[in-house]
Amino acid sequence: MPKQRVRRIVVDGEAYLWRVRRVDPQWLAVRVWRDGERVPVVDTRIPFDDPWVNYPVMLLAARHAPERLDNFAREPVSPEQVANLIRASASQE
Repeated sequence: MPKQRVRRIVVDGEAYLWRVRRVDPQWLAVRVWRDGERVPVVDTRIPFDDPWVNYPVMLLAARHAPERLDNFAREPVSPEQVANLIRASASQE
């Protein structure tokens, strides 16, 4: 995974900062906070099966049980997912 960096996102007119970091080979930590504040609004873990790390297992699944390939969480965290997490946390407040 590339070097951690803080990204900016605007959701419903409010600015937030977010960062993704690897927790272990199967999980990513996502932390989101309002721009100018230090307290996280979202602090969660999201499953991620890195194709580079899990290539042999994914290759076996693709060859022998293609229906199981969908069980891998291959998509990295996207800004759209972060925006949805922010909206979900705002609805819980």
